[in-house]
Amino acid sequence: MRRRIVAPAGRRIERRLSIRARIRDLPAADKASIDKTAPPAVECVSKRFGNDLAGDLLKLDSHGLYATIAPIPVSRRFDVKTLCPARSLMLASALLAALLAPVRARAQDATDVEAMLQAVDSLKQLADLANAPLLAPSSYASAMKNRDTAIKRRERGEKPRQYLSGAALARDGFAKSIEAAKIAAVALGKTLELRSFAVERRLDRDAAAEFARAERRFAAAVAAAEKGDLRSARSAAEESDALYRETIIAGYRDGPLKQAQRALAKQKGTFSRRESEELARSLDGIGDWMRGMKGREFAAAEFASLADAKLDGVLGALYPEFYRNLPDTLLLGEFVMKVVSYDDRGYWDFDDKTAKAVAGVADIRFDCGVRFSVPRIPGDARIMDRTFAVVETVSRPEAELSLAEARRIDPLLSPGDTIVLPIRPREPGRESIIEAKLDYIGRLDLLPAPGSVRVRFENATIAQAERPTKGRMTAGGAYHPAGAAGGGGPAAIGTAGFTILIDSLSVAPGGAVARARIGLPRSIVDGEGCGLATVDIGETAITPRCELYKEMPSGRFGPFVIDPTGMIFRGYDYIIDLSSARSPSGLGLDPEWRGMVLKTGWTVDAPSRSITSNTGYLRARYDFANAIVIESGIKARFTLRSMYSFNCLVPCGYSVELRSGFLEVDSSAVAGGAFDEGLVLAPRRAVAARREPSTFPLRADFANLAVRRNLDLAGPVTLVQKEIFWGELTRAGEERIAFAATVDDSREG
Repeated sequence: MRRRIVAPAGRRIERRLSIRARIRDLPAADKASIDKTAPPAVECVSKRFGNDLAGDLLKLDSHGLYATIAPIPVSRRFDVKTLCPARSLMLASALLAALLAPVRARAQDATDVEAMLQAVDSLKQLADLANAPLLAPSSYASAMKNRDTAIKRRERGEKPRQYLSGAALARDGFAKSIEAAKIAAVALGKTLELRSFAVERRLDRDAAAEFARAERRFAAAVAAAEKGDLRSARSAAEESDALYRETIIAGYRDGPLKQAQRALAKQKGTFSRRESEELARSLDGIGDWMRGMKGREFAAAEFASLADAKLDGVLGALYPEFYRNLPDTLLLGEFVMKVVSYDDRGYWDFDDKTAKAVAGVADIRFDCGVRFSVPRIPGDARIMDRTFAVVETVSRPEAELSLAEARRIDPLLSPGDTIVLPIRPREPGRESIIEAKLDYIGRLDLLPAPGSVRVRFENATIAQAERPTKGRMTAGGAYHPAGAAGGGGPAAIGTAGFTILIDSLSVAPGGAVARARIGLPRSIVDGEGCGLATVDIGETAITPRCELYKEMPSGRFGPFVIDPTGMIFRGYDYIIDLSSARSPSGLGLDPEWRGMVLKTGWTVDAPSRSITSNTGYLRARYDFANAIVIESGIKARFTLRSMYSFNCLVPCGYSVELRSGFLEVDSSAVAGGAFDEGLVLAPRRAVAARREPSTFPLRADFANLAVRRNLDLAGPVTLVQKEIFWGELTRAGEERIAFAATVDDSREG
């Protein structure tokens, strides 16, 4: 809703106002009127910030200020009082009215409220990215409370005006939390580094008491920063810095150092008395060094590097090479996992010679017999597909990839090959393309390897396999999604023309279970979003060769579109067979067959007589049973369920009525068919079956109308009427019957 607001001259504002506004896309007439009428404040805004200020869309003309309230993402802000102190009175008054009255007026519009809630969710995502839950907990929690309340009131069916104010408070709260988080991130930068180091190294577990004290002082620093009291925030941060350093020292002392001392005690029989005493003195010396670091300032990474170096000198004698350098490949049942990282090395069991309680991130490889395709890294920037040549030595980085870079994407590439990468250059130009290419290569570590699913393995017991760099997991499990390490969305694996979309995966030594959906071949498209057509198969066992079998007797599918025929179908009861060990019974399929069976289905028809097209028969209602779906598409006999009429385009004016028949569809294309009962009506403007005034259409019946591969209909017809009448067609004038003929069907031809 638009409301016209005139700012009265000389009106005083008693309190300071901080107002956000956007001026964008102003027509020339409006820009001219800005120069003529109020212009001191608005001109100042326009000159300082241009026409893209964050806030609410404003338009002005020579009579006053027009405002439209719309939820806008946070960008730059300005305070009217401080922006142009001598010129802001009129604009502030008008903006205050604009921000209050139209919001109340538009609250009745549910569409605008939905837009407001969408804006709130967008701001929440930005707040999460800014780490506002940690760095601005008060304003973030308040915004979440207002957001949840607004959503609940909407779900209860309350009127939009009753929860719009809550949504607006949530929007402003998230915006406030983002700004507060940015300030805290700068003010508490050193503290955040120490805290992150302790958490990432999991030192907080072995030094829980020290970490808890540090967290309390950190919370006080964050609270002060959120209130704008940076002096108190820095003071509390200095205290928490010291406590986080104590956490790091205690974590090493009570973690790796204590483990080494226990290991030495267990291994006493392995060493001579002199060797044991020397190792014990070395460990005691490391402990003394750690205690001496207490109270000193140090960088966490430097301390860890020194501590690791000191411990490695002793651990080399205590632990076997296999535990000191855990394997890069793990065998879990039939699955092979390529380790991305270990984030918990657990401990070494000297009795059964295994590493236990190990955790980390890995890629489980699926061998589906499908050639690798270039991954598209998620993001909202504009994607440009660019071809790069694979070379040994790069001379033109904007057009070439080194062999090492290329094989990170596809291990089978060789010099002389080319590859198309979906990169995101910020702007046209050579430097931007090079930057985007390097960014893409760098982000590959965030993705699972080609044909793989990123998992997190936990509580793993690892024994050495046939070589030191390979281990076998005899206990524990691996799970997808892998949390932050795995990114969002399902894992996608292609096999036999289908796409297995794995929403969750659990792998144990005894096998794997996936919760998945199946994406159908490309010639079958989702009827609602024009994307990948998918069916749900729930939980099912899956092998490393992508083999699975699942019957879904109550499962529903569709609406799906068959491309290029445009036929829309849906139904229920289906079987997905990607197994080489079995196939659906009763259909004569080999065990090696892979595909999908749609047991019961029908097409979604358009109303009879509503279609004008020579292929209008494709929009009739058909039934099918036991349709076969393979990589090339769908194969089935579609049987006409009920009478259907459509109008021809060429020749124009003819209509066809189908009463019985079928279509043969193979590889998602019409391969043939026939209609064995129906009729054709000629246009009455061209020919009639009786003299006026009681004319009616000329009708011809058919009993075998063939459907050809090119979608043409062809076959003999029999005229029902014997006399045919038509008018004077050689010149314009009054419509009348001028000619007649009698059909002689006594002979063929």
